[in-house]
Amino acid sequence: MQLTKNDRKTLMLLLENGRITDTEIASKLKITKQAVGKIRRKLEKEGIIKGYKVNIDYERLGIKSFAIATAVLSREGMQKGFLEAEENLTRNPHVINIFRVPSGDITHIIIYGFEDLDELTNYFHRMPDDSVDIKKIHVCSHIGLVKNDPTELIKEILNRKDGKKYKAQFLEIERFRKRIEG
Repeated sequence: MQLTKNDRKTLMLLLENGRITDTEIASKLKITKQAVGKIRRKLEKEGIIKGYKVNIDYERLGIKSFAIATAVLSREGMQKGFLEAEENLTRNPHVINIFRVPSGDITHIIIYGFEDLDELTNYFHRMPDDSVDIKKIHVCSHIGLVKNDPTELIKEILNRKDGKKYKAQFLEIERFRKRIEG
């Protein structure tokens, strides 16, 4: 989907503050409140905005231990099928993120959260999900969580599409294609 300049600016403002009103956005962009509403609905309909989430401080809620596990789909997981096995993992309350790895000796990277090291240890000793076989676990504490926010990456991508750097790269690709095509 091609984003307009106002689409990108609206997204930037929403990234900075998900609770910003359409009136506030309209004032900053110098467009009407109705135009902002139309942009927001378009971004939601196209699936660019999938929802509005709260940024949680894990430590203050008592989540102080994390495990980053590399895993391979188990025999039971293979019988269920990738999608069903992954759906089972997503329902696990300790699973924060799951990444499917495209190739190699592992199939998934899974990030888990726990109140403490005892809970983490007990969980992996009883492993309630037979969909995956854990190959390796990396354990860290809440103190080690340095960044848990994709906002800057998204801003970079939005700016790149509007900036000279992106256009220069695109032009270079086009020149290369023309040389090859003759």
